Amino acid sequence: MKDSPDHEDKKIRFTDKQLTILKLWAQCETIAEVAVKLQVSVNTVQTQLKRMRKKLGVTRTFDLYKHAQEHEMF
Repeated sequence: MKDSPDHEDKKIRFTDKQLTILKLWAQCETIAEVAVKLQVSVNTVQTQLKRMRKKLGVTRTFDLYKHAQEHEMF
């Protein structure tokens, strides 16, 4: 994680669309499966995951997943 920002000081908010993608992504094996379930392009799913990583200040999608687990987002 990049400098391990203190997430307790600021509340990270994701859009409803981002939360839906995050929840589905946790259940699916691939980004392509998420895209099919939501009837959007793979690029849309990748873009939303990228935006969520940016909000958290992390570069790895695993860190996004870890944050979501720790904060009981799914």
